Amino acid sequence: MKYNLVVADEKQLKLIDTYEAWGLSRNLTRSQYENQERNLSKTSFFKYQTQYVLIEHSKPFEILSSCETYERSCSISTATGELVNGRCFSIASVFTPPNHRGKGFASEMMKLLFNILKNKGALASNLNSDVGRLFYAKFGWKFFESKNLILPKQALLKWIKFRVELKKVTLDNLKTVLRFFNLNSIKHHKVKKNIFFVDPKESFESLEWIYLDTKFLAKVLLNLDMDHFGVFLQETGEFFLWTLEIEKKKLVVHLVNCWSQNSLKKLMVGCLDEVERLQMDVISFWNPNLEIFDDVINLGEYSDREKSLSCLAILSDDFKGDVEWVYNEKYLWV
Repeated sequence: MKYNLVVADEKQLKLIDTYEAWGLSRNLTRSQYENQERNLSKTSFFKYQTQYVLIEHSKPFEILSSCETYERSCSISTATGELVNGRCFSIASVFTPPNHRGKGFASEMMKLLFNILKNKGALASNLNSDVGRLFYAKFGWKFFESKNLILPKQALLKWIKFRVELKKVTLDNLKTVLRFFNLNSIKHHKVKKNIFFVDPKESFESLEWIYLDTKFLAKVLLNLDMDHFGVFLQETGEFFLWTLEIEKKKLVVHLVNCWSQNSLKKLMVGCLDEVERLQMDVISFWNPNLEIFDDVINLGEYSDREKSLSCLAILSDDFKGDVEWVYNEKYLWV
């Protein structure tokens, strides 16, 4: 049987129904989910999106599987000091309709997608797997280990005995804050390896998308206004950026730009203030620097991530050799 992976046209787009996967699971009504999807489609990040659908050649309006890609700039800093620049396609919303599951359609789609992106001349492609380490590896996306630290609110309240005034990170000042990340992100990774990273200069548009989504969920599900998405030490350029997993009552610190334990404690105060205001129970950190987090590791649970596993494919034949993927946090790119 002949299958094609094509860019969805207007009629095909209307046939993709992901409410069950990403609306119902977040306790949204269908109307709320569809309204928010329309609002997010108007953001600047959406211009990088392409929606693919897998179809049988003779049945173009029966969607067998689908996914989105977001085109980004990326680089590999080689062990010899060379900087290789290129394009990275971030993959999201891999979805197979319930009546077509278990038939290998997602596998067929990923095989075709790998070749499509390779033929576009892309340097790399990344995704986050919720179906384990092995599924996407079969098609070229290598699993990269990442850690997770979960700190209970009550344990942190006992650890932090002071208060400090912090500058809030909002959509109005986010670009300024990210400039500090641009300067420091690779400099502080003293590894003599090939280092892959998505261009931090493009993070604003993807983070804007995440924060608008988070703000909407906080309002709809908690009836609370979320006016900031992190805290910032203006004198040093150190910061935390966060989002929410409301169903788990979790504040997720997805990007840490912090180089001392003293600064960590100050930034943690901002986390606690927001956790208490939003009535969350825990704070989680993706890939915490153990040298900086040494004093707090024992306050919570430090383990391998089991969901949203980071996977990367190097697509260009011009680049040879293994890479170290820094800042592979999910929310950095989408």
